[in-house]
Amino acid sequence: MTLLSSLITAQAARTPDAPAVRQWENVLTYAELVERAWALAGRLRELGVGPEARVGLCTRRTPLMPVAVLAVHLAGGAYVPLDPGHPRQRLEEVLEDAGIAVVVVDERGHELLDGCAATLVDAFQPGPAEPQESGAVAGNAAWVIYTSGSTGRPKGVVVSHANAVFFVTATVARFGLDATCSSMAFSALGFDASIMDMVLPLTVGGCVQLVPDEDRVDPARLQHFLERHDVTWGYLPPALLPLVDPSRLPHLRDVVTAGEPPPPEQVARWSAHTRFHNLYGPTELTVVVVGGEFHGVWERPLPIGRPLSGCRAYIVDEDMNQCPPGVPGELLVGGPQVSRGYLDRPALTAERFVPDPFSDEPGARLYRTGDHVAWQEDGQIAFMGRLDRQVKVQGQRVEIGEVETTLRAHPGVRQAVVDFAGELVAYVTPEDAPDLAALREDLAVRLPPYMLPTRLVRLPLLPLNASGKVDLAALRAQSQRERGTASGLAGIWARVLEAPVPDDEDDFFQRGGHSLRAMRLVAAVRAELGRVVSVQDVYEGRTYGALR
Repeated sequence: MTLLSSLITAQAARTPDAPAVRQWENVLTYAELVERAWALAGRLRELGVGPEARVGLCTRRTPLMPVAVLAVHLAGGAYVPLDPGHPRQRLEEVLEDAGIAVVVVDERGHELLDGCAATLVDAFQPGPAEPQESGAVAGNAAWVIYTSGSTGRPKGVVVSHANAVFFVTATVARFGLDATCSSMAFSALGFDASIMDMVLPLTVGGCVQLVPDEDRVDPARLQHFLERHDVTWGYLPPALLPLVDPSRLPHLRDVVTAGEPPPPEQVARWSAHTRFHNLYGPTELTVVVVGGEFHGVWERPLPIGRPLSGCRAYIVDEDMNQCPPGVPGELLVGGPQVSRGYLDRPALTAERFVPDPFSDEPGARLYRTGDHVAWQEDGQIAFMGRLDRQVKVQGQRVEIGEVETTLRAHPGVRQAVVDFAGELVAYVTPEDAPDLAALREDLAVRLPPYMLPTRLVRLPLLPLNASGKVDLAALRAQSQRERGTASGLAGIWARVLEAPVPDDEDDFFQRGGHSLRAMRLVAAVRAELGRVVSVQDVYEGRTYGALR
């Protein structure tokens, strides 16, 4: 039986001296990667880690991160990403929900989780450890990634080793990856694209070029990192495509984007220098299951492509009848990448993972994506949005209901409705409810930064339509009236944040700014105003007045 870990250790046996992970001058060979992973795995086994044990990972983006991932698998367990940028309360909710008794940490992770109920284990363990059989089998969990939950409770998606190995094997074949692969590993560990850019290259002898935290948040630094590391393949989120110059990446053969629709104008810009791929896949379907290569000039939204090798896609109506081309319906996907389901949520799993009526394979299941799509005449799938209230913010899945639930828990809020219009807009009552900064400060205790509303409209009452439901159209009109127009830095600020014209006291991060938006702001100021400004200036100055 093949596991991800055995693919990597077999590669290390073949090319022990080849570079496996590089981050500037810090390089781990395959032999060093595996040696460190075995040492950590030995410690984890001493603490009872084995098949189906879930181990938290809370580290910064250093070479210890892939070491920790491999170590958990060598011990037989499943890793659960714990983002150091998330509030402690949310991390503790995940620890409790996943039943995590052991967390692998670095200094930052130890500082963040000190005093929690789990045992904290340093990612760096001195001394060699004897390799041992992990005891894991194909059906055991490889990782559990938590996504937003509509009830206010995050839910963990359980992906098996069989799911993972099929995805890795199919993707290697699709892109023709081998030991020449130099991957730009940009993805956060809690985003399963990290399997594609940080784990997959290690199964074929490639080198993971691990982008550090400080280089992920500044477009100039990211560009410099990618150029100096001679990247050939990897993932970039759609929001970063306009901020990276592909003409300065001469070794790049393939760039992959996913998570949300990419800007159509970026296709020609990137495909002039490399192969440009738009891929699609919910966490429940093991990274990506639909995709395609695109080139030339596009002036309309890109389709999400065709089903990838081994994956089955169906578009059905409410009665599970298949829709003909051009008729919208819900996208259902089957095949070996359909995950096990939600951790300890049997009712939700049964609701979203359903028997496959179109397959003769015993036990075959389909995952109901909740995405509204249609077949095009050319066999590609056009994406039309969500059937429910789930949206993507910074490429991360957000259940609007979870944000609303958390808002309504605030003692100063009577009613709360959240809408998505390129950003999360909160409408609350009464008129004297706390302001945006106060609400964001309260929500930040439980929600990660990307789930915090970036605009607030306070009202005496929420408007209702003729059916007695909240009138979203009226709310959106109210929100639009509050916007203003401006030029220069104020115009760039308002455009990037999708917010009203700023006052000097407006704080970039309290108005909804984050690392990607800071990168966009800096890039626009440099290009349009000719000013020399860095992301660090934004973080240090924070307010519009300080940046002005």
